[in-house]
Amino acid sequence: MKRQQDSELCRRNNNTDFQKQLMIIVAGKKGDYWKRTLTSWCYEIKELLEHEYNIRLIILDQEENCNLPRVYIDGMLVFEGVPGEEGYLIELLKIAIEQNSTR
Repeated sequence: MKRQQDSELCRRNNNTDFQKQLMIIVAGKKGDYWKRTLTSWCYEIKELLEHEYNIRLIILDQEENCNLPRVYIDGMLVFEGVPGEEGYLIELLKIAIEQNSTR
């Protein structure tokens, strides 16, 4: 019985049939430290958000002439600047994903 439950859990966790696909773009000046940092953080939390919301995330970085990096989801500006830590980034992206799902 335990083995069957583990197998079912594994199938659910490896589900690639996502309901929706969203694109996260981290924009900023070429070679900017904070743009690279935000992009790295997005990759680190990607799997967590994909499983929580059953979505597929595509993360891209883009050159943009701005003083502070900007994060967009499906073309909509989510925020500009750098959160103090990854936890704040997670919360900002969760809010944006939830708002996006109601559109």
